[in-house]
Amino acid sequence: SPVQFTMSGTQPPVSTPAQYPGINDEAAYSEGLLVGYRWYDAKRIEPLFPFGHGLSYSEFVYTNLKISGKIPVSVSVTIANVGHWSASEVAQLYIGFPTSAGEPPQGLRGFKKVVIEADKTAVVMFEDLNYRDFSI
Repeated sequence: SPVQFTMSGTQPPVSTPAQYPGINDEAAYSEGLLVGYRWYDAKRIEPLFPFGHGLSYSEFVYTNLKISGKIPVSVSVTIANVGHWSASEVAQLYIGFPTSAGEPPQGLRGFKKVVIEADKTAVVMFEDLNYRDFSI
């Protein structure tokens, strides 16, 4: 599974012996729903490498976010490769719930990888988001 580290290395989400490595071969999963990137989001701590982070030889700019429809919902975004090399980018779609819902601040609902030539753009579509995508 993906591993994340804090910028300083002093505030990991799993910080007690009961959580890791566990006591008497039993680990306590006391973080509840706040696993991985969700813990960092909820605590407003910037990780050293965010969820989905990858090194690239290029730079990307996101523009023209559009949301259309009721249910199903479609989301599109234009991604421009503003670097000097052809490169891949993984667009990620998150939704958020009100704090009163008791859910993590954001939930990943989709991702798409695109290859974009230098100085070109691509439109990424997330289609057919339904009631389940917006439910807890």
